[in-house]
Amino acid sequence: MLHLLAHSALAGDIYTWTDSEGRVHFSTSPHSPGAKRADLPELQHEDLDEKIQAIRESTPPNCLDHGGIDCSAGPDSDGSVVCLDGFREALLPHRFACSEADLSVTEVFIVDNDGQVVSELERADALAPVADEQWKNYALVLSLRNNSAVAAAGMEVAFALPGREFSPATGPEGVPAYGAAEYRLPLAGLKNLVNLRQIAKTDYKVRCTNCRATRRRIQ
Repeated sequence: MLHLLAHSALAGDIYTWTDSEGRVHFSTSPHSPGAKRADLPELQHEDLDEKIQAIRESTPPNCLDHGGIDCSAGPDSDGSVVCLDGFREALLPHRFACSEADLSVTEVFIVDNDGQVVSELERADALAPVADEQWKNYALVLSLRNNSAVAAAGMEVAFALPGREFSPATGPEGVPAYGAAEYRLPLAGLKNLVNLRQIAKTDYKVRCTNCRATRRRIQ
């Protein structure tokens, strides 16, 4: 633990003098008859442990150390959130913390008929050419993660291959709190498909009734 040191003796006395050319010197010993003790500020070493503890004590109670927010438990009697471990002293209002889901796209890739990953979407331009009859074996898959305590509802995920309108992908109607979900668009049945390598330029969009929309746009 660091202790408060309010005196400069630990660093020793510092002397200063000006030579005949007007240059100012500093030293730990008086090398010149005109040297004087320098009036320097005292060294201060703060107690970091106490400072951290003070910050913790000034931080309003929350769910960070209690497993996160449990929105499914509803608001506490004072309108605040309830934590996953049952802690009820958090001060964050339930109506703010539990009104909107926070979704993020974790992966977008191409899979074959066996579900094996053929390529990440962004690297599809490096794939070898594939015969047209093999297209039926592929699908686009988008993986979502819910980073919040709010379940996402009314999910809509769609892909737009280069030069095409958006086509809806199939998947769960919602993404549970802190959960994940996948949405798939089979390429079978899509006529006049572009070259497989051009799929890297595919756009996608993600929407739900209680989250911010996410979209990928390729210029």
